[in-house]
Amino acid sequence: MSTKYRTIQYNFSAGLISPLAEGAVGTSSYTYGLDVAENVFYGQGAGVFKRNGTRFGSAAKADGVFFSFNANGETWAVEFWDGGARLLNKLGEVVGSEVATDYVATDLPALCCTANLDQLYITHRNYAPAIMSIDFTDSDNPQLSAPTTITFVAPIAKPDTPVVGDTYTDSVEFNAEGDYPAYNAFYGGRWYLYSTDNDPLTIWASRTYDGAAKTYRFNDFTIKEEEYQYISESEGEWTDVTLADFAFTYLSSNLHGSKIKWTYIHQEMLIGTSRSVFRDGGDSSVTATTDNPFSLSTATDFGSVGSQACAVGSYVFFAGPDRRALFAIAYSQDRASYAGSDVSSPVASFLRKGIKRIIAIQSVIPSVWVLTDAGDLLCLYFDTSSTVAWSVMSFADNDYPEWIEDIQGSDDGQAYLMLRMNRNGSVFNETLKIVSPVNLWEEPHLDSYVEGPASHLTDRDVQGLDVYYDGSLHKYIAYEAADGQPDAPAELTTPTTYEGLPYTAVIGTLRQELPANGTSQTAMRSIASVIIRLYKSLGGQIKHRPEDMDNSESLYAGDFLGNSDQNLFRIFGDAIYGEADPLFTGDKELTYMVSTVQDDRLLISSADPFPFGICSLITNYSVQEA
Repeated sequence: MSTKYRTIQYNFSAGLISPLAEGAVGTSSYTYGLDVAENVFYGQGAGVFKRNGTRFGSAAKADGVFFSFNANGETWAVEFWDGGARLLNKLGEVVGSEVATDYVATDLPALCCTANLDQLYITHRNYAPAIMSIDFTDSDNPQLSAPTTITFVAPIAKPDTPVVGDTYTDSVEFNAEGDYPAYNAFYGGRWYLYSTDNDPLTIWASRTYDGAAKTYRFNDFTIKEEEYQYISESEGEWTDVTLADFAFTYLSSNLHGSKIKWTYIHQEMLIGTSRSVFRDGGDSSVTATTDNPFSLSTATDFGSVGSQACAVGSYVFFAGPDRRALFAIAYSQDRASYAGSDVSSPVASFLRKGIKRIIAIQSVIPSVWVLTDAGDLLCLYFDTSSTVAWSVMSFADNDYPEWIEDIQGSDDGQAYLMLRMNRNGSVFNETLKIVSPVNLWEEPHLDSYVEGPASHLTDRDVQGLDVYYDGSLHKYIAYEAADGQPDAPAELTTPTTYEGLPYTAVIGTLRQELPANGTSQTAMRSIASVIIRLYKSLGGQIKHRPEDMDNSESLYAGDFLGNSDQNLFRIFGDAIYGEADPLFTGDKELTYMVSTVQDDRLLISSADPFPFGICSLITNYSVQEA
């Protein structure tokens, strides 16, 4: 006797889950999770959406890396390569002229670049600290400066025969091999330097802002000053001049030889070491007269080896001791303290290859991006309730990213993920625009598309221009009236094409646990039909695993439009030159003609260059006792 059951997965907010959680059918992560999540974003409405495509910016330099740089109210990136550097705008396009540097290719990934007050401060244990800036004299062609070595305020030697009024100072300079700091950070009006070869556990902080001169003293590491004072007609003495705005050094016995790896400014300054993460319990803005306003205490016992940390909301993320795990520590306002957890489990097989880079993007999709040594790109999505969901980003064929950076904070409010992409042996700078999942249908769905001269695809104000996706050609096609008038559809210029590389978005569901007269232990079950609830979609397939994907029955959303060979989807325009296929929002059902009892997981994919959004899955089962 056949019995029918129905399951509904209306929430995908748990994202990719660990294979070890496959049996945890009673947990919310199992209920809302996936065992395949590739090239997808998660929406605040708990749906899952095909990610948008990347945009070609420029051909990348060999062995290059890049770091973000905020200047003149805009966000830029500085691309470094062996012996050179150049400026990129937020779309990855080259701006201005190239400049020479002393940095060699093998040292580039370890550069520590921190932007502050429209300047980029650069440190590396093999090079003297330096500054780069941008010259905006020609606003249409900004020019990047070459790195300028910082000249630190030198100490004043104590005179052999002092007279009243003489002074000498005790200052720190970072101009000698072994004294070059590996990392730097800004906090409380001071510039922090740390992790030198000669003093790997010492932290230095510059002097504070000079209110009288109205200047920052980031190059002044004067620890103290002494003045020769008059006591009597026959004698005098040196007297400490202790001021609150002097520089200071810090060395804590709590570090116990644990090397400093990173600093990050969150609710307070955090110091990541190979043994623990420490927090600054002092007041580094300095309001009291004291030699050392800095004090470290343990924030969490999670150690770190990676040289980076990033934050999303109340969470700070960093690589674990072996660089093969991702840790998160969360700040509690109620307790004024941090608590930590390991968030690696769902993607542990990827992270075992080694974490190369971690960045965070604070945007409409708050997210953390992780690049592994093997070129795997992973995204950890955050919603407003701090629910986390992993997905894996893949590219065409064997293409993979070699470097990533966040580009955000511009006046237009847009955020981008900048990628250095290796595509079939050639390298390119590309950007992935971070947009709300419900608006992804407005964005390109091919990777590394190249815009023609007619218009930028993001320019919604252009009149007389229609831009379509062509599914059969895997291209965008732009049509424009020959005389520029929208009422002349018969006279078209040669269409401008925007070519790109297709990629596939895939989700896979988990096994369901169904009852059959009280038990499912002696029952065979098969999927009778599947209803997929779509949002503004074109293209997509539903397949039944573990059968051969190429031979299994499929549902193509495009087929419901009556044209499976070619589908056109307009991303902007006013329907001047023909009608584009409408986007579909609603339910589509696939009824399986051949039942299988091997597996009740589903695989849903979208390989065509069209938007694809899934709100929920409704699966109808037929269960029969064995």
